Amino acid sequence: MYGLTLVLMLIVVGGVIAFVGDRIGMKVGRKRLSIFGLRPRHTSMIVTVITGVVVSTTSLVVMSIVSKDVRTALFNMHEIQAALATSRQELASAVARLSTQQQELAAKEKRVGELQTKIDGLTGEIDRLSAAAKVKAREYEMLTARNETLTAELEQVKQERVRAEKDLGAVEDELEKMRKQYQEMKSQLDNTKASWAEARGRLDEANKRIVALQGTEKDLKQTIERLDKERQKLEDESRALETRIRDLTQGANVLYSYLQGMSQYLEGLQLSDITYRADEIILATVIEGARPMDDVRRDVAAFLEKADKLALARRAKIEGSESEAIIFFTDNLENTAERVARAKGPVVVRLVSATNAFVGQPVYAYLQFFENKLIFKQGQVVAEREIDGSLGDDRVQDELMTLLMSANDEAARRGMVTDVEGRVGQAPLSEFNAAKAEILELGRKVRVLAVTAQDTWNTKPPLKVAFQVVK
Repeated sequence: MYGLTLVLMLIVVGGVIAFVGDRIGMKVGRKRLSIFGLRPRHTSMIVTVITGVVVSTTSLVVMSIVSKDVRTALFNMHEIQAALATSRQELASAVARLSTQQQELAAKEKRVGELQTKIDGLTGEIDRLSAAAKVKAREYEMLTARNETLTAELEQVKQERVRAEKDLGAVEDELEKMRKQYQEMKSQLDNTKASWAEARGRLDEANKRIVALQGTEKDLKQTIERLDKERQKLEDESRALETRIRDLTQGANVLYSYLQGMSQYLEGLQLSDITYRADEIILATVIEGARPMDDVRRDVAAFLEKADKLALARRAKIEGSESEAIIFFTDNLENTAERVARAKGPVVVRLVSATNAFVGQPVYAYLQFFENKLIFKQGQVVAEREIDGSLGDDRVQDELMTLLMSANDEAARRGMVTDVEGRVGQAPLSEFNAAKAEILELGRKVRVLAVTAQDTWNTKPPLKVAFQVVK
């Protein structure tokens, strides 16, 4: 139906174009028009030719537009012929393979026939062998009966032989027993002689060892007495150290109370409207690394929540929020959490005020990250200061406090975790008073060193400080 419609359309279009061409030719002939200076008759012929060309071209264009098959035939004939040739080759190859497979099938059918013939022959042979087996089975039954009779007779002979062998064995056992008793008696005699000689040698060796052990016993007694003395000495030192630790702890508590009072006094005197100074540590903590990111984020979130509470207590606030007072960058938070998760051990995370923050305003802060490391070795100088002993008790005490705060600042600068008040240092009250008394006794300018009392890691506070007066 589609092809018939196309043909009819082409006929109609061709007829219309021919009619139009004919009319144009007649008008050209009547009016004796000329194209390109040709004679009217020649001009009419050219119009007729052009009309034929238009009919052919229009037919091809319409067929190409309407039918994909026509376009393919006009423009892709070579590809179609190449594909057809390839298909023919593949068909020939498939026919050849089919012929080969048919030949193989015929050969296999022939082989099956041969095997079937062999199977039939083997089946006949099996039948013949089955009949022979039945004959042999009857013969076997007869031989079995005969064998049972002979077996019974043989059993009687065996029993008689066993009885004879038992009698012979009893005689041989008695003879062998007498031979063994002789050999045992002879061996016992030889062993007795060897044992006597060996015992004699062991006795001589034991006498020598007794003499040596008597000397060793004397040395061991002396060593035990020396170790007892050392143990008693260590116990005395341990008790003395415990007493000193208690004194150090009490002194640190008194010192921290004094520092806290001084800090509050200065804040009330000069910074009554400031909640946090620029670069002041708001809060610091230790977080374990090498853990999943979700766990680390929870720890950091809890840390920031605690910092918000501290800032709120200092009357900082974010407008419109009752539970938050600190503003920080999200990228800084995520980067810090990733660094903590990648760390191999505990790390210090610190929240620091970026600017001076005032009462009633938010605190702009950022997070700092410090890996676990040894920041001071035992006996290392943390800070030093020149103090004049002639200035009096109060001034010397203030100078020592300033020195202790310098040590505190140095430890914080190296990334040591601080407490809520920003402290890291700890000096026993007895150590503090002894250094003050020594400076006052000298009564002149001296150099005072704040040294560490033990190896100090930034994740394991406090920093225990001792004072050394350089005379």
